Amino acid sequence: MSLDVRIKSMEPVLCPHCGKVAGYEEKDKISVGGKNWYSFLEEIGYYPEEKWYCKNMSLTQEQAKKLVEYAKEYAPYIAPEIKTLVSEAIFDGNDVVINADW
Repeated sequence: MSLDVRIKSMEPVLCPHCGKVAGYEEKDKISVGGKNWYSFLEEIGYYPEEKWYCKNMSLTQEQAKKLVEYAKEYAPYIAPEIKTLVSEAIFDGNDVVINADW
């Protein structure tokens, strides 16, 4: 069974009337895949819980840092892009979101 993982930077969209978060807009996205990502998803609590299947999970800053470290070791071909996405999302105040489909 194939595993597709999407890592996104999501910007909160504020209601113009009340100022509360009304939704999120995708700013950047990286797609990765492969069975080596199961261990990372399990470490952050995304897998094997069925409630997260194909749903977005916002990462804490600590989880986002672990994502960058994991990518350096297990996906070095895409690690610089993941590091850039995470760094820019944190700098801009956006959420780092992960979504998996298996």
